[in-house]
Amino acid sequence: MTQLKDVLHLYTPFFFIDTEGIEHLVVSVYSNSLMCEDEDGNDYDIDVKDGKPKFRPLSSMTEEDVMGWARTCGREADLTPAAIHVAISFVKKKGIEAFQVNEGDFHLVPLFVCYLLKKGFDLFGLIDSGQAIDATEIIQRPTGEMLTTGNRPQTFS
Repeated sequence: MTQLKDVLHLYTPFFFIDTEGIEHLVVSVYSNSLMCEDEDGNDYDIDVKDGKPKFRPLSSMTEEDVMGWARTCGREADLTPAAIHVAISFVKKKGIEAFQVNEGDFHLVPLFVCYLLKKGFDLFGLIDSGQAIDATEIIQRPTGEMLTTGNRPQTFS
């Protein structure tokens, strides 16, 4: 199982939900500390044990995500509405295995992985292992607190 501490830096910047349900923008990752930035651009630290990062499952991929990826690698012209639909269906069915590439497309792998990380997709099973929060299951209270919809109980340890 992938450990959060081993891959968290790959997602920077990302959002982190603390144990009080408050969302923080993480701009840098250290061994056990996260450097966050507030709305005014001020930096502050938070302990990685005081919450969980917020990521998206691959199953939440949208048409916009597919088109964004196509633009990133110069393949936008190849995408028809039918191709987009097939791509999304395949990702939802196969998960990360959907991204195996043909021999001639190996050069696209780094671009694709970077794109998915930038968009906050969980590529390492962190949501399923309880190390991250599923961004699609979060609701926000008017006070700014974040709550999960209950599909995955959250424990902070």
